[in-house]
Amino acid sequence: MLSKISKKYLILAFVEGFAVMAVEMFSVRIISPFYGSSHTLWTSVLASTLFALAIGYFAGGYLAKGKDEPNRILLHLLLVASLFIVGMTFYSNYLMLFFYDYGFLSAVILSPLTILIFPLMFLGCTSPIIIKASSVNENLTGKVSGIIFTISTMGGILASFLFGLIIIPNFGVAIPATVLAVFVSTTALILLYKSERIVILIPFIVGLLGISLYVVRENVRPKLYGAHEVEMVAEGVLGQIKVVKTRFFDGNDKKRMVVNNVAQTNCAMIDGEAVSYWSYPHLISIFGSVIDEGSDALVLGFGSGSNVSELQKRNFKIDAVDLDKRLLQIAKDHFNFKEDKHNFIVDDARHYVQVTDKKYDLIVMDVLKGEVQPNYMLSIESFMALKNVMKEN
Repeated sequence: MLSKISKKYLILAFVEGFAVMAVEMFSVRIISPFYGSSHTLWTSVLASTLFALAIGYFAGGYLAKGKDEPNRILLHLLLVASLFIVGMTFYSNYLMLFFYDYGFLSAVILSPLTILIFPLMFLGCTSPIIIKASSVNENLTGKVSGIIFTISTMGGILASFLFGLIIIPNFGVAIPATVLAVFVSTTALILLYKSERIVILIPFIVGLLGISLYVVRENVRPKLYGAHEVEMVAEGVLGQIKVVKTRFFDGNDKKRMVVNNVAQTNCAMIDGEAVSYWSYPHLISIFGSVIDEGSDALVLGFGSGSNVSELQKRNFKIDAVDLDKRLLQIAKDHFNFKEDKHNFIVDDARHYVQVTDKKYDLIVMDVLKGEVQPNYMLSIESFMALKNVMKEN
C-alpha cells in the first residue's frame, strides 16, 4: 500500500507534521519571557494548537472536495503557512503587548491562540488534501488516511526531539523559525511548482524572502532593552536569558541578568568585579561569618554567581547546584565570575539534596523565580531533606 502512494505526498505529510510540532514549541519559547513557563501557559498552548488544527482539518476537507488541482491548493497553503511561520517571530510581540492589559489569565489564553491560529490552520488544511491526492482508490481511503497521519506524526516526533533538545537550546527561535519557513516553502516549490504559473508564485517568494531578511537583520544587530543595551540573549528549554547593560555617569556598568523578563541578578561592575545591588547576598555572607573559614557551603540556585562570589571571599568550599548549565559560562563571560573554591553541579536542587552523601555547614536556597515559584522546594519534606545534609550544629 505504501508503495502506491506518491513519494511527494509522503514527504509533504512528514514536513507538515514536522512543522506543526516546531511551531508549537516556538510559541512556548516566544511567550514564556512575557508570562513564564507555567502550567497555565502549556495548557493554553496545547488547547490553541488543537483548536487551530481542528479549523484547518475542517477547512481542508472542504477544499479537498473542490474541483481545483490538489497540488495547486497544497502549494498555496504551504507557502502561506511559511509566511506565518517566519512572521510569528515578530508580530507575536505586538500581540502579547496588546493583550497584556487584559489581565494575566486572559493574556495567557489569547496570546497563544492568536500566535498559533494562522500557521497551524494553514498547515492543518494540507492533511485532508494530501489524503485526497494520495487516494488511488476510494475503497482504500481509510488506509491512505492512516498512512498519511502516521507519517505526519513521525515528522512531529522528530521535530520534538530536534527542536526541544538541540535547536532551540542552542539557536533560539527567530533564526530557526526562518530556516523552517524556507525549508517548508522550498520543499513545496520543488515538489509542486509545476502546478502553478511562476508569475503567481513570485509574490509568495518575494514576501517570504523579505520577511526572512527582516527577521534575520533584527536578530543579528545590536538590540536595546528599554533604555539599556542587550549584551547577550540565550534561548533554551529552561527559558530566555538576557544580560542587560547600562553605562553609569561614573564610567561603571550596571548589569542585570534577566530570565524570562524577570531580573535575577542586579550588579554594578566596579574594578572588574560584579557587586550585587541587592542586599541579600551581602547579608548571607555576613551571617556566614559565624562559621569557620574553609567550611562547606551548598548554594542551591547559581544565577550569575553573586552568592557564590560573596562566600568565596570568606573561603568557603562551595558546591553550587543549578539545572541550567548555561549560567556558569554566562557568569564567567559577563559578570567576571572567578572559579575558585567552587564546584558547579548541573542537577535539580531537590534531587541533589536527596541523593548526596555530603554534609554542609551552610546551605543557601536561592531558587525562587519571579513568575514560577518552585513549590516542591518549599514543602516540609524538602526542608527535612535539607536538614539531613547539614552537619551537626
